[in-house]
Amino acid sequence: RGLQMCAHEHYMDCPYYEQLMYVGDTRVEALLTYALTGDDRLPRRAIRLFNDSRSDAGGLTGSRYPCRHPQVIPTFSMFWVSMVRDFLYWRDDVEFVRQQLPGVRSVLAELERYELADGVPGRLPGWVFTDWVREWPTGYPPNSASGPSSTIALVYLRTLEDAADIEQAAGDPALARRCRARAKSLRAAIIRRFWDPRRRLLADDPARRFHSEHAQTLGLLSDAIPADGRRNVIRALRDSALEPRATVYFTHYVFEALAAIGEGNAIPGRLDLWREMAANGLRTAVETSLDGRSDCHGWSSSPLLHLRTGVAGIRPAAPGFRKVEVRPQPGDWRNIAASVCHPRGRVEVRFEFDGAGRLEGRIRLPSRTEGVLIWNGRKQALRSGVNRVRA
Repeated sequence: RGLQMCAHEHYMDCPYYEQLMYVGDTRVEALLTYALTGDDRLPRRAIRLFNDSRSDAGGLTGSRYPCRHPQVIPTFSMFWVSMVRDFLYWRDDVEFVRQQLPGVRSVLAELERYELADGVPGRLPGWVFTDWVREWPTGYPPNSASGPSSTIALVYLRTLEDAADIEQAAGDPALARRCRARAKSLRAAIIRRFWDPRRRLLADDPARRFHSEHAQTLGLLSDAIPADGRRNVIRALRDSALEPRATVYFTHYVFEALAAIGEGNAIPGRLDLWREMAANGLRTAVETSLDGRSDCHGWSSSPLLHLRTGVAGIRPAAPGFRKVEVRPQPGDWRNIAASVCHPRGRVEVRFEFDGAGRLEGRIRLPSRTEGVLIWNGRKQALRSGVNRVRA
């Protein structure tokens, strides 16, 4: 219901307050639209409008658009690049992606101006919003208002990797190689600056005083955790043992990280806030918490995506969704039935789990689509049509 209320002639953050289309909300809403519907007109419109907003933002996208009051949130400009990459994988229209390349390159060129000697971003322009946690006044993570921040650097790292995927599929392979080389160098610099060997966690700041859930989440998503510390970071994230914790918005990225590292079975246990909303009679999801401002907010519908892509494990494994990865992570659940929209139809799964590590069920793939089932470290090839699986 919240997603419906935030989708009009374009997306919006909430239907009562700003009624504006912000990149942070819209990326989540677009991913939900890909998974739940076959209609991608709103994601296309959003991507185009944010690209158009660069004329008012000096190379970066606006944080919200259309809007008569320009505002820049550099992390949202980075997430716009990732929105283009999302479209590349969830939908099969390379020409549309190619049309966004001037904007992608413009955002990267502007961000490159703020790199320090080792490639880590310094103080960025605009509002360096990351999440609405109480410990971060106005959403700024530690040190981001004055100098390098691991959270901002990790978002930038992911942006370079996503830009490389876009260039490889729809642009210039030489630029793809340059983006990957810059990402590799940046990853090493982040570890040098922010890895805390005493806590075996990524710090938020160079002085290594703060260790948020956000830094560990992005570190895992961007493979920026040293091998000997990875197990400790995963355990801390899985057990919610970090402060500050992500709010409703950034929990989208926590769920992404849990699924990516094979800990998607922890996702159902992180849904208590949504259960509390339902128990309190809410029909739409809140912006931050039950004592927050907005009781209907677009980015708060993310569990609709992650139950499908994380727990049921259905996600695109190649541009155009031409390959499907099915990697269920059911936790204590014994039965899962789920479906995800696809450019050529739907991907449907139905599984039963015996609790002893065995799976049985079926997977239906659309025509001209191949895939792979990953279960207990083994891979099983999938073909178009109905696949009976037992593993």
